[in-house]
Amino acid sequence: MLLFALILSFIAISVGLVWFLLSRDHGEKEPIGMLWVAVLLGALGGVAAMFLEDWILDPKDLLPGVSITSLAIASLTIGVIEEACKFGPLALVIYNKRYFNEHTDGIIYFALAGLGFGLPENILYTMQYGTKTGFLRIFMTPLFHASLTAIVGYFLVKRKLDGKSPWGILPVLAGAMIVHGLYDFGLLSGIPLMAGVSVFI
Repeated sequence: MLLFALILSFIAISVGLVWFLLSRDHGEKEPIGMLWVAVLLGALGGVAAMFLEDWILDPKDLLPGVSITSLAIASLTIGVIEEACKFGPLALVIYNKRYFNEHTDGIIYFALAGLGFGLPENILYTMQYGTKTGFLRIFMTPLFHASLTAIVGYFLVKRKLDGKSPWGILPVLAGAMIVHGLYDFGLLSGIPLMAGVSVFI
């Protein structure tokens, strides 16, 4: 029952953020179907990331007592996988669409992908580690996932509007991957200062 309440809370926060973003989009209205596609691609990316992490990572590298180096490498690997899975599928689908033509489009569509990504992840973490973990994640991860992906999405549409190659987005995506890895490292390290950095991020 509590898991169901946490999932509903996550959905409510996500819907609130979507409303906030769409209510401030004063340009051409986005196709509702494509907004749902963005959420779906994000959710599918979340599932793909789980499988990739299970395949690539050694779970022992994320447990307390592991060396700082192993934890840093594992955290960065998570950042690379998750940001690629959140950003890549939607970028491939939407980049050449006619309605992907305003700076706010990069923020809206990719924030939705980030929110979709976080749903299966939050359900899994809550089921594995309990409702306390789920409760904490409800308030941290929706905005975290949405924000990082939206930043990269903004620069993607900016490159399109400036007539530049979309491949130039790779340094921005790499930056998001590093920030994501740093965030995970801080939470997993058990070092109070690094945990503070994660909360700050």
